[in-house]
Amino acid sequence: MKEHIVIIGASITGFYVMDELVKKNFTGKITLIDRKSVYPYNPYPLSKEWMLDTDDMEPPYLTEQAFYESNNIDLRLDTTVTSINPEDQTTTTLPGETIPYDHLVIATGSKLRKLSLPGDDAEGVFYLREFDDALRIKRWAKDAQHAVIIG
Repeated sequence: MKEHIVIIGASITGFYVMDELVKKNFTGKITLIDRKSVYPYNPYPLSKEWMLDTDDMEPPYLTEQAFYESNNIDLRLDTTVTSINPEDQTTTTLPGETIPYDHLVIATGSKLRKLSLPGDDAEGVFYLREFDDALRIKRWAKDAQHAVIIG
């Protein structure tokens, strides 16, 4: 039976683990799971050149969407892993599907740190962590006259 690698997190790290397996001709099964609904994208341009192009509303994808199917990658977007059972080597997702694995990679990234000060919840205050955040900022910025950036 072929090995099954499950990667939790389709951010840049999870993507590159999967991509390296493909490049090294891994012959087993690869399942890439992410809670987001967007195909894996490069987050770095979101605060740079991507933000300047007011017409481009697509994320800077890391590869063509056809790549996943042509390389037999089981890409599961909009999927939340609710538990990992290392003894049985399984993960469980919402709404309760069990996915077995031989090897597990957890590439869930870091956690956003939010400010805690008066006015931190005012209209026009944004956090840039994911593509949906960048899209909201980009849409808002079309009519903005002033901006303050922290960080």
